[in-house]
Amino acid sequence: MQPLSRRYSLFRAFAIRCHLKVLPTNVYGKLLMIPLESWTGWKCNYEPYMADSIKRNLSSNGVFVDIGAHRGIWSAYAARHMGNHCKILAYEPSPAFNALEKQAKIYPIINVSRKGVGAHSGALTFYPQGDATSGSFVRAVTEINQW
Repeated sequence: MQPLSRRYSLFRAFAIRCHLKVLPTNVYGKLLMIPLESWTGWKCNYEPYMADSIKRNLSSNGVFVDIGAHRGIWSAYAARHMGNHCKILAYEPSPAFNALEKQAKIYPIINVSRKGVGAHSGALTFYPQGDATSGSFVRAVTEINQW
């Protein structure tokens, strides 16, 4: 996660002092409520192709499957875009699952599961890289992404 600017850091400190649990973020025109520990600013410009794909391809009664959901920003975006008549499934095996669960409490239409998704059924070891998005079921991939 990128460090917050001083202004955002001060606002975040104020939010903590006021016992706020969520803060607003504009994600490509949709105002999302984000759990405080996941909040990185007023505006999110992350992966614009995802926002475009969700807008173009998902209908109000569709299904959105978020594999590797991390903290759930795209699941929340899909929930705001699609409304309450859709189904959202979010899978995340890493420690970020705790933040994903908090996001799902804000948008209860999001169904979360602490599992990885792959081509074969069975149990595998997940190699997380803390709360980063670059963990993997392949240890060498996680090691390549170490900072």
